[in-house]
Amino acid sequence: MKVTLIVKNRLVDDVMAHINLWDIDNAGEEIETQIMNESKIINLFAVANTSLAVITSISYIFPNAYDEEMILVFRIYQEVFSGQSVFFSTFHRLTYCMLCFIMTAYPYIVIYITQHVKFQLYMFNKYIKELMDDYDGAEERLICTEGYQKEIEFRLKFLIERHNEFIRWRNETLKLTANLIIPFIICGCLVSMSLVVFVIEFSDDLRNMFWRLSTFTVVGFTSNASLVLAGQAYETESEKILLTLMMLKWYNLNHKNKKNLFIFMTNSMEPLKIQFIEIFGINHPMGVFMCRIVYMTLSLFWSIRQRIS
Repeated sequence: MKVTLIVKNRLVDDVMAHINLWDIDNAGEEIETQIMNESKIINLFAVANTSLAVITSISYIFPNAYDEEMILVFRIYQEVFSGQSVFFSTFHRLTYCMLCFIMTAYPYIVIYITQHVKFQLYMFNKYIKELMDDYDGAEERLICTEGYQKEIEFRLKFLIERHNEFIRWRNETLKLTANLIIPFIICGCLVSMSLVVFVIEFSDDLRNMFWRLSTFTVVGFTSNASLVLAGQAYETESEKILLTLMMLKWYNLNHKNKKNLFIFMTNSMEPLKIQFIEIFGINHPMGVFMCRIVYMTLSLFWSIRQRIS
């Protein structure tokens, strides 16, 4: 994971280069306020979560009297490299400086890109909702009003092209992150499983590792939960495109504009998911899948321990 993050250090720039971001000043006061409030919440979460991640790293860097008994690698240094055990142990502890970065970097990348595009979808859905509101005269005569129909045709084509831009962004994002998300999910499951096994094995001595385990567990949970929630929020907002289109007064459109509207609705029937395969995506099903893996591991090892004891 360290190597992947170093190689992909321009991942955010590469992903965001495939979409033109609208200025939120054009979103209207209500949408702009919503975006600003959500941005503040995200920033506060990032500060709090990063601070806790740094505390986690520090707790692992400083030695604990029970490290050799509870962490295998330190026991190996002591028994196999007894003469150089201090050097190897010190070097190993310094690698924990990267722990706060590894635990939070990829979730923050996903939060950044998905929430930026989610904010764009806020504005996009607002424009769809207001697509047919700007007219003068009686509503029943709109279908025969040439100027109105031409304006709607222009707006529909503009919105269809913008929607295609969202689709292209989603496709490029999948290409750029396909080799990251699956290893990240697998590593997350393995770390969660190993943590469960550790807790079961040393359940009588957890007080010696309380601060390390508690901070590590909280940061791991919040980072992965924020990843899932960010992806799901983006997906949910994209689902509103079709719902908003279905609420339009289509009966006021001429035949050509009805055809364009139908094309738009057809293109928006599938939500803009960041989904790689059926069980690997950035949404609620992925979170449920990871929880099931952890629960199955907990149940399995707990039953094994009960039988042994």
